[in-house]
Amino acid sequence: TAHKKRILDFLSQHEDNHFSIDEITAGLSGSGEPVPKSTVYRQVSQLLQQGIVRRFETAKRNRFVYQYVSGSDDCDHHFHLKCVKCGLLIHMDCRELKHVQHHVIESHAFIIGSDRSVIYGACTHCGKGNIQP
Repeated sequence: TAHKKRILDFLSQHEDNHFSIDEITAGLSGSGEPVPKSTVYRQVSQLLQQGIVRRFETAKRNRFVYQYVSGSDDCDHHFHLKCVKCGLLIHMDCRELKHVQHHVIESHAFIIGSDRSVIYGACTHCGKGNIQP
């Protein structure tokens, strides 16, 4: 449908960010004819089932955000860094975190699921002057 295409276009143009249903609805309203929130919810649910978007739970329980899955995306095998100020999502494939995963398995008998691991903080743009090494 036309609405589904607009939602896909919006999400794919911002593939490094997550958006709530309200944010998607507002973004679509700002770029043409408004799309009803119920339609956005229904279309995003279908895209989620099709694997075209992924859903993340935010730090606020029971609040979800959605992100476009690009063809080269391999999110199930790395961690994510999420800026709590601007919403930037950084895909992080880092050897050091693989060492941490191994340590947690060996020392704490716990397996970290990298497909669901999001580390919250501030990107250098939002946190300039406030980030310490």
